[in-house]
Amino acid sequence: MSILIASIEELISPRLVEHLSAQSGLPGAKVRTGMTGAVATILDGLVGKANDPRTMNQVADLVRTSPADDMPAQLIGDGASLQQPGHQLVGLAGNDPQTMAKRVSGFLGVGGGASAGLVAAAAAIVLGAFRKLAQARGGLDAGLLSSTLVDEGREIHASVPQSLLGEPPHVIATRVERIEEPAARRPTSRWWLWPLLALAAVLLAMWAFGRARMHQQRTREVPRGELTAPHTVPAPQPDR
Repeated sequence: MSILIASIEELISPRLVEHLSAQSGLPGAKVRTGMTGAVATILDGLVGKANDPRTMNQVADLVRTSPADDMPAQLIGDGASLQQPGHQLVGLAGNDPQTMAKRVSGFLGVGGGASAGLVAAAAAIVLGAFRKLAQARGGLDAGLLSSTLVDEGREIHASVPQSLLGEPPHVIATRVERIEEPAARRPTSRWWLWPLLALAAVLLAMWAFGRARMHQQRTREVPRGELTAPHTVPAPQPDR
């Protein structure tokens, strides 16, 4: 298991779920489901920006400058649910915080206040997971952040609930694949057919030339079966 995924699972602890459940009035199962889905959605948005050095630098700076004691449990149930730094992280992931909170609200069937708090707490968990990654690797820069997101992109995307995806299914299906191949795919050309056709033409010409030479050699040789007997002239008969 990767450091990032392991850190997230560690941060979404039973104690945190119980605390958030008490503050929001939501059942613990819904809190965990909502947190897991929101975390995956934020990470999936960052996976889509993994090849954008500017965004990766901004995320790395946010991880370095945000308070290390920014606990997710403190972000739910109050008016500061979508304030910094979680608000910034959600925005860098390409999601509007209010829109994402509405999707989480519809996904869980809960009120907007509780869902906004879950989104903010999820952003704090992602920041905490990035801090742990930085501690394990001796620092965090845009390159490390980008490579980590690319390496774990498929696993992250697979964990996002379908109702929280903000893109059409046919777009989502190819997005992670594009990340792994940054260069835009060019239309498939048929250039490789020309060498094959040229090779086939050369082989055909060699075969035809060989056949012609064999035919010439055979025509020059006289088959044994066709040797003619020596022509004899009959002796003259004496006059009688």
